[in-house]
Amino acid sequence: MTATHLDAPGAQDAACLTTGTPYTPGMTESDCRIGFTRSSANEPVKSGQTLPTSTLTATAVWEAEWTSSVDPTPRELEVQDVTTTAEVPVGEIQSAVTG
Repeated sequence: MTATHLDAPGAQDAACLTTGTPYTPGMTESDCRIGFTRSSANEPVKSGQTLPTSTLTATAVWEAEWTSSVDPTPRELEVQDVTTTAEVPVGEIQSAVTG
């Protein structure tokens, strides 16, 4: 895989040049992440959901080449994009700093 592109309403688009860190419960860091700038509270509750959500779109870009035992010249294959979506509820935290 060459890259992963992440985008969603209320988020800054992200491009990841690795496959990322597999999710584990409690993890706090990842080398492939997307940050939301607003909650999904004003989004509609979509079919099959119980909370308002943002639609996260993830696209994996695959590039490959092959060689033959008869002709060792590398040959590129057509780039393949694989896209999927997920509904993500996005909460927010508001705080005040006093000093």
